[in-house]
Amino acid sequence: MWEPFFLGLLTEAFAISDKIDEGLKILSEASATAASGEKMNDAELHRLRGELLRQSANNEIDASFQLALATARKQGSRGYELRAAMSLARLCANRAGVPKPAICSPRSMAGSRKASTDPI
Repeated sequence: MWEPFFLGLLTEAFAISDKIDEGLKILSEASATAASGEKMNDAELHRLRGELLRQSANNEIDASFQLALATARKQGSRGYELRAAMSLARLCANRAGVPKPAICSPRSMAGSRKASTDPI
């Protein structure tokens, strides 16, 4: 049940230690496990993929963060939504002097969620 979560933590450790290939390998294993029914960490796995791809200068980074954001919103997971939005914001901030895609607009990151009165 918790395997994708722990594999995600291992992936994050590989990202921190700049072992991108190993991290992507573990991440694909976590995604395969999640595909078999454990969906609660999907948003985080997509975000971690984006973080690994950012370190390898891959052009699929935006798509990974967008998917993480959309998945978190669909699941109603505010914590994972915030993590994905922060990763996307860091990516956009690091693009100084480069034309930013539409995904970097504050409105795009905020999504269509209405203000909530629920305590966090």
